[in-house]
Amino acid sequence: MRTNYACTAGDPCDESLKKLATDTQASRKYGTASSLGGSSRLRSYAGGRFSGAHTEFYGYEFRWNLTDENTPFDLYFIRDFRTGFQLAFFYEMGTVAEQREDLWTKSRNSSGLGARLVTGSGFIYRFDVATGSEGQETTLFVDYPWGTIAQ
Repeated sequence: MRTNYACTAGDPCDESLKKLATDTQASRKYGTASSLGGSSRLRSYAGGRFSGAHTEFYGYEFRWNLTDENTPFDLYFIRDFRTGFQLAFFYEMGTVAEQREDLWTKSRNSSGLGARLVTGSGFIYRFDVATGSEGQETTLFVDYPWGTIAQ
């Protein structure tokens, strides 16, 4: 019985290891990043507007609680308890590049404000207006900007 298996030249596992090594080197060099733009990152740009092998993103958001209460509401499409209302101010900046060393040679930013309605059921209704170099975008979304639904 063999306990330590070693690949030899020509074995199928040898080819698999070579492919794994090549793929690992390529992902380190060329990256596997997601795009920027949309409701989560660089909100003033259309979804997927900027893409590349490497991405860096920084987002700052200040939320101010205007109310902290338990008020029922019944709108045509929403029935819940409002537990809070917030104003949000945000600034985001990001960059994409095919090579890691080229990050931040060109970057984009978004800034804006929004409103959050926090409910007893756990849903957060978010309305944002963001401005960037290509104009303005408005977003109506359910969840926080970096929450599980947005990902």
